[in-house]
Amino acid sequence: MGWLREHREELLNSIRDGEYEPNPVRRKEIPKPDGSGMRKLGIPTVVDRVIQQAKEEMAEILTHAAFYTGWPKAWAAFRMAKEVYVEE
Repeated sequence: MGWLREHREELLNSIRDGEYEPNPVRRKEIPKPDGSGMRKLGIPTVVDRVIQQAKEEMAEILTHAAFYTGWPKAWAAFRMAKEVYVEE
């Protein structure tokens, strides 16, 4: 992913600053399996999908921590996870 290597810092800064906006998804129509028409499919860019997956995994970590340790301790898990992603 050459684009990602080239624009890494710019992308990370926009995410950290809360200014990141995903690109519009590519729309594609595919036939329904039963042949009764077409189904609209939205295809995100690779970078947007990677960011979406990372957010989902972070939410999963927090949810598991909150469930297993009780909510107040989940904040400690959140801080630990945040430290992993903060670059020195």
